Amino acid sequence: MNTVALGSETNAIEIQMKSNTAMQDNLLHQKLVDVYLNFTNNILPQIALKPGCNWPIKENHCFQRVILDNLFNGVWQTHLSSPAYKNMSINQLKSAINTCENIRAGSVSIYKLNQQSIDWRKQQRTQQLNLIF
Repeated sequence: MNTVALGSETNAIEIQMKSNTAMQDNLLHQKLVDVYLNFTNNILPQIALKPGCNWPIKENHCFQRVILDNLFNGVWQTHLSSPAYKNMSINQLKSAINTCENIRAGSVSIYKLNQQSIDWRKQQRTQQLNLIF
């Protein structure tokens, strides 16, 4: 936050600057959410459905699972409340979008990302079963 000292008006200016920053952060957050959702709901599933594409996942929720699990290095639901996109920080959204871009470009393996997500989920289920028995 930037502050400008103008005598008795300092507090009012500080509050206004905080409000403007919060508004800018909210706008940025919403724009990043829109980009993330466009990737996971449209762009990546459309690529996956193209003839000759043999990605292991095709559905939007699968892309979201894979991207979020890999963002958190584990099952994303242990880190965020649902819906994830509403609860992600700006930096988390930027990282998720970067992963989406890398998947689209083929610079990361969707096979490896998907398998890692599946492995984390199997591991979590095993741990939960061990707690029950």
